[in-house]
Amino acid sequence: MVKERPRNEFAKFFSSDDYIKLKNQLFNYKFRKYMLSTAYKKHSDQKEKIILDVGCGISPVSPDYHKTIFIDSDKNAMTILKKSGKKTLLGDVEKIPVKNEYVDAVFSSEVLEHVPNYKKGIKEFYRVLKKDGLLFITVPTHMKYWAFDDDYVGHLRRFDPKKLEDEIRSEGFDILENKPIGSLIERELTKFLVRKAMKEDNQKIGRIKMKAFGAINKILFGLIWTAYLFNNHKSSSIVMIVARKR
Repeated sequence: MVKERPRNEFAKFFSSDDYIKLKNQLFNYKFRKYMLSTAYKKHSDQKEKIILDVGCGISPVSPDYHKTIFIDSDKNAMTILKKSGKKTLLGDVEKIPVKNEYVDAVFSSEVLEHVPNYKKGIKEFYRVLKKDGLLFITVPTHMKYWAFDDDYVGHLRRFDPKKLEDEIRSEGFDILENKPIGSLIERELTKFLVRKAMKEDNQKIGRIKMKAFGAINKILFGLIWTAYLFNNHKSSSIVMIVARKR
């Protein structure tokens, strides 16, 4: 099932420094970033010269910023990253603005669910990667978990983990990992945060509230880490797939 393409309402917060700080401290983002970094250390010799972080928005996941080109279709997001000293390109996952077999690794976290033709995105990952290059992606899974927050952030679909694995393999990749990383606890906490954002008119968060959230966020990170240990593909709402180009 594919939804009609909605607008990502979170884009309106990109002008808020408070929001950017908050988003990049969120337990769910930090957990995905941790899992991707762990997978990178496991499967890479870390001698890669060029890494792409495709569809990164204001929250990149690449474990090595110095080797990374950050790509997104949102001009505001790329301006924010460029001001922080990162190398950026304006582009789309369906047409990545780099030449064939140019990069050693690609990261794309929570992106393919926003893409009208996600299979073209997978083809683009294959095209830009060198032989034996590594692909790291995360996506939301199972349409049974579709809720208001999917509409709010501009999702078009949730994926079946096995079907997506087969589609990636059919494009010329060997699958190294297909790991469920999003628990039901994480799913409910995410919906709670999005519900709060939908009601938030004032983008100024404030120092006291930020410090309080920082403390709570550590507890929530520990909670979803514990829940992850008991996770499986049927119950998970997010999957991480790691693949190597043949």
